[in-house]
Amino acid sequence: ARALSGTPTFQEYVGAQGKLWGAAGVAWWFKSPGIGLWLFQCNPDYYDLPGALRAGVLDRWVVRQHKNAIKEGDKVVLWCGGSLQAVYAICTVVSDVAPMPPRLEDRPFFSGDFAEDVEARVLLTIDANLADSPIELEQMKREPALAKLPIGKQGTNFAIDYSEGDDQ
Repeated sequence: ARALSGTPTFQEYVGAQGKLWGAAGVAWWFKSPGIGLWLFQCNPDYYDLPGALRAGVLDRWVVRQHKNAIKEGDKVVLWCGGSLQAVYAICTVVSDVAPMPPRLEDRPFFSGDFAEDVEARVLLTIDANLADSPIELEQMKREPALAKLPIGKQGTNFAIDYSEGDDQ
């Protein structure tokens, strides 16, 4: 691994460490100062997150909690619960929360009814598409920062509270 000076971008960190988007790399990212960190969660009984990522159609997410806190530039971990239990993407929020419709190309990835309602959503850029190599729960348990993610709770959007020096 090569040495880095200052606060490198995540991509610089990954290059220097020779790592891909694994659990340790994502945990490092959480230590970056000044960015909001969020976990957006889906239920695989209602939405095929890996399928939508593979198809390249996911570009927005419903915001039901923290509507006044999620901002452009924040970072997001996309988690799928239920039987899949893994992180499937790392994203950057590229809009503030605003009323917008779902993307119609997303329809095939919903089970049951596809609501075309305008709801509070954010636009996302997918920084790391992990659909074919997700960070699974067992991997997360071995990385202290990831082990504390607010997974498995009822809801869609959760703040990730990671403080510097809080790696236990």
